[in-house]
Amino acid sequence: MTWLKLTSKALYLMQGNQYIDRQDLHLSRAQPEQYKFDFPKEWMLAVDAPRSLIISLQATAEPEPLPAKKADLPSRPYLRVTRTGKTLANGLTQLEVSLMDGQNTLASVPAVSGAPDRQAFRLPANSRAGSREPLPEGIWDLGLPKPVPIHTSRPHVDKIVEFASGSSNDFNVDWPDRNDGLGPVYVEMTCKSNTGRDCIGIHCDNNSSFAPGTVGCVGIAKDSGYKTLRKFVSWFADPERAPQVAIVDWGLGTVPK
Repeated sequence: MTWLKLTSKALYLMQGNQYIDRQDLHLSRAQPEQYKFDFPKEWMLAVDAPRSLIISLQATAEPEPLPAKKADLPSRPYLRVTRTGKTLANGLTQLEVSLMDGQNTLASVPAVSGAPDRQAFRLPANSRAGSREPLPEGIWDLGLPKPVPIHTSRPHVDKIVEFASGSSNDFNVDWPDRNDGLGPVYVEMTCKSNTGRDCIGIHCDNNSSFAPGTVGCVGIAKDSGYKTLRKFVSWFADPERAPQVAIVDWGLGTVPK
C-alpha cells in the first residue's frame, strides 16, 4: 500500500517509511511566497494508488529512498553512469561511464552531462525538457526505439552505435550540428521511467574547447584522435556482449546497485 507525504521540500510517494518517487517543491514565479509542484498523475493511476496524505512541513529529516533490488541488474554487460564527486574548472561535474558485468567494473571513461550552470541531478519525474540539466537518474535503453521509421539522417536502426558517415569505426565525419557538438558517434537513449526529457543520447563532448557540456546528453571526453571515444565504442564490438542498457546512478537510490 502506498501513501503520500508532503514536507517543506517535496511531495513523496511512500511505501512504508521509504519513498518510491518524489516531486520537489519550487517557488512560484507568480506568487514568490508560494511553492508549487507538478503532480504526477501516474501515481494515482497505479493499481496500488495512494489513498492517504500526511503533511509534515516541520519535519527535520526527509524520507530515505526505497532501495533498489540487486536482482534487477541486467544479465549481460551494461553501462553505469555515475558522479565522481569532482567538479571541473569549467563548472561541470565529472562523470564516469563504466562498462559493467554484474557488479564488476570492466572499463571506464570520463564524461559530463548538462550545461555548466545547470548541474542539478534529478529523478525522471522532476527533470524538465529544455532545462539543460544532466539526464535524470534511471534505467535507459540504448539504441533507437524499435520499431522506428528509417530516416535518412539515422539509417542504421539495427545498430546501437551510429556513425555519422554510415560506416562503422569511421571517426572522420561528424553528425550535423551548428555548434559541432556531437562528433562522429551517437548512441540513442530512452528512459524506462516517465520523464519530460527526450532527444537524449551518448556522444563526444566535441566542442568542449569553447562550449563545454551538453544540453542533457552524456558527453564523452574529447581527446586527440578520439582515443577515449574509440575505447567507448569498442565496448559494443561483440553483438552478443554489447550493452543494451545504461543505469544512470546519481545516488538518489532509485536504481539497482
